[in-house]
Amino acid sequence: MRAGEEMLEGNGIHANLRCVQAGNLCVAAPPVKAIVFDLDMTLSIQTFMSDSGYYDSEEDRLFYVRSSFEQPWAGAHADTKLGTGRLDRLREMLREINDTMSPRPAVAVLTRNNHPKGALAVLKLLEAASLVQYFDAIWVMPLPAGRLFGGAHRRPNQEWAMFEPAFHRIPHEKPDVLDAVSKTPSEWFPQFHAQQAGVPFALESIVLVDDDPLNFESSSKDIKRLPRYCEVALYPVLMTTVHKDGSRSERVEKMGGIGAQTDLDYDELLRFVRAKPQKPSPFCNRKGSYLGAYQLGKYSDFGSTRDITSTLGGNQVAKPRS
Repeated sequence: MRAGEEMLEGNGIHANLRCVQAGNLCVAAPPVKAIVFDLDMTLSIQTFMSDSGYYDSEEDRLFYVRSSFEQPWAGAHADTKLGTGRLDRLREMLREINDTMSPRPAVAVLTRNNHPKGALAVLKLLEAASLVQYFDAIWVMPLPAGRLFGGAHRRPNQEWAMFEPAFHRIPHEKPDVLDAVSKTPSEWFPQFHAQQAGVPFALESIVLVDDDPLNFESSSKDIKRLPRYCEVALYPVLMTTVHKDGSRSERVEKMGGIGAQTDLDYDELLRFVRAKPQKPSPFCNRKGSYLGAYQLGKYSDFGSTRDITSTLGGNQVAKPRS
C-alpha cells in the first residue's frame, strides 16, 4: 500500500487455512516440535514498517499496527465477527500454542524482508503489536551486504538479543532453512544450546505457516516439499489512490493473514498442530509398504505415500495415483 491509499472492501472470498501433512503411511508421524510463521500476509494482512524500524510515539505505533494487523473492512463479511479484534484472536491463538501444548513447541518467524534493520525491524513491529512475547526466534532472509541483523532470539530472562543465523551455508529457500533448523537447532535458537530442545529432530516435526505456496517447495534434490505446512489463502481487496489533484484511481490488490476472513482459521491451525502423532497405518505389510488407498474421516491417503490434507469443506475422496 502506498501513501494516499485506503482499503475499501474485499470481495467476500474466504481465506480458509489449508493444512497439509505428507509422509510415509507406514512410519509413525512425529509430534510437532516447532511452528514457524511467515510475517507478511500470514501474521499480518500486509506489512507496514517505519523507515527507522522504531515506533516511539503512540500515534506511530497505532498507525503501523492497525495497518499491518487489523481488518477495517471486516464489516463487509456477514459471516465474521472480526471488527478490529483480529489482533486479539491472533494473540489468543499464539497464547494457546505456548500454554496448552505439551511439550511446548518452539515458535519462530521466518520471513523475507528488505528493511535495513533486518530482524530488529520485525522484532520492533511484533513488539508494538504485543505479539513478540509468544516467539522464541526471528529469522530474516536473505541477508544482503550492509543490512543489519539476520536473526533475534529470546533469552530465558525474556530479553531479546540479535544474532546471525547460518544463512550463508544453505540455499535461500524456506524448506532448506527449516531442514537446517531441524539438524542444528541451537544455531537457530541460541537460547536452546545445552538444553534438550537443542537436540536435532526430524524435519517432519516442523510446521511452516505461510501464504506463498512456493515456500513449501525446494529446488534441492534432498527436499522437494515440506512434509507439514499450513497455507494461508490470499484474497483480493479493492484499493483506491487519492492523487494530489483530487482524482482517484482504483485497482485490486492481494492481501492475506490468518483469520482475516474467518475465525475458523485459528481453530484449524490449533487443531492441526495439536493433533496426536499419526500411528503407522494398519494397511501396511511387514515390509513397510502401503497396500492401498482408503478414506478415513477428513484424511485421504494415496498410494504408498500419505497426502493428508485438512480442509474446512468436508472429506476428501481417496484416489489412487496415476
